[in-house]
Amino acid sequence: MITNSTAQTASDIRDIKPPIEISDGLAWLWWGLTALAVAGAALLLWRWWKNRKSNIVLSPPIPAHVRAKQKLGEALALISQPKPFVIAVSDTARIYLEERFDFRAPERTTEEFLRELGGTKLLLPDQKESLGDFLASCDLVKFAKYEPGENELRGLHGSAVRLVEETEPNEPQTMEVKKEAEITIISEPPPIEDPTNSGGKAFALLGTALQVGNIVFFFAYAVGIVKMVKLAQDFSEQAAHQTKIDLNNPFASVQEYVRQIENIGNGVLVASAIGVVIGFSGLILIFIALTKKKYRAEWFFWFLVIYSLILLGVIPLGTVVGIVFLVYCLTKRHEFLNRK
Repeated sequence: MITNSTAQTASDIRDIKPPIEISDGLAWLWWGLTALAVAGAALLLWRWWKNRKSNIVLSPPIPAHVRAKQKLGEALALISQPKPFVIAVSDTARIYLEERFDFRAPERTTEEFLRELGGTKLLLPDQKESLGDFLASCDLVKFAKYEPGENELRGLHGSAVRLVEETEPNEPQTMEVKKEAEITIISEPPPIEDPTNSGGKAFALLGTALQVGNIVFFFAYAVGIVKMVKLAQDFSEQAAHQTKIDLNNPFASVQEYVRQIENIGNGVLVASAIGVVIGFSGLILIFIALTKKKYRAEWFFWFLVIYSLILLGVIPLGTVVGIVFLVYCLTKRHEFLNRK
């Protein structure tokens, strides 16, 4: 037999309510800011790498006759060894003719080379004859095991030097080559550390703007604390006014409170992580602007000083970063404040 009290108790038992999802309407904003920060940092790094690559100075090519004279001078160190000396001298002469007249001299035998050279107007008749005697003498040493004395070797060396000097470009052409080299160097100067360079300014501006991520971190943390305090107050009030207890699940209200605390904590964690990523990316860009780009501006100095003082209170990591920036700015303050 069911009494009235038993029936009333049974009617008070209700099913457990399903979890209520607390949506964060600003989640898309946090992810959007993170994407913009990463894209901006990647763009600046790409531009820095491209500008650095374009600033590489290419040295002007050394004329063929200059290289030939250098090699002939180096060959004198082998004069006590007839065969290596003759090989070095003859190869230098052939390579010089190849580069000077675009003539494939090293790929032919002496006979083929002299026969083909004889049908051209690259050299004067007496120069062709002198070259033929020079190469024939070199072949005797290279292939017939002939060992000439030092005077004869110096004579072969002198013949090679005369060949280069007689066929090298005349003085006006040489001066023109030098002028072209000077123009090349002037048109592509080495990078100069300009304290107002646009690349450094871009890094500084974006890095400064991305410090809003740290504001997002502190804002999310503060909002999370406020929400947790408000939730605790609401739970206390509900517990004080609660007159009926669900016998099947007496801890339902506590479980719901814990679940809501977890939701708030997860939201704070996500927002804080996004803020930290944005802020840290900005710190990297500021560091590049200071060290790599050597960007110096008065506004940048005062921002870093004030921001460093704020970071000193963010123990422990913020304190370290604040000290580093503060010491750097104070030791180099003349570069920021005394620019003309």
